[in-house]
Amino acid sequence: MKISATIITLDEERNIARAMESLRCCDEIVVVDSGSTDRTPEIAAKLGARVVDSVWPGYAKQKNYAGEQASNDWILSIDADEALSEALEGEIWQIKKSGPQFDALHYASHGPILGNGFCIRAGIRIAKCVCTTAANRSGWANMFMRA
Repeated sequence: MKISATIITLDEERNIARAMESLRCCDEIVVVDSGSTDRTPEIAAKLGARVVDSVWPGYAKQKNYAGEQASNDWILSIDADEALSEALEGEIWQIKKSGPQFDALHYASHGPILGNGFCIRAGIRIAKCVCTTAANRSGWANMFMRA
């Protein structure tokens, strides 16, 4: 099981390193940047991310575009101001070791991952994209992933 992490960014130089460093359980990190004027793309690339530039089309469309850029079937999507806790990262390592039992995992960003704490966004955040075309992949609709 290989996991691609996706992060969408705009001027996140203060957050991107923390977010990326929490993704050691991922095999690939894709950062889709919407025209940052700070050092976000430079920092992300230096830390090993594949950085893709994309004009901001809206939250759901940008999340979907980021998912389309991922090269693995399993995609973990986080925001730049989030980071996996050690406990959640450990659970992901266990799933990678033993094999997944489900096609999607979900967690609240207010719980095991560390976000800004202003809202709880619960939804599917790690999903297996089992289809062969981007048009048939699971994707984001508004703030939640749809299967």
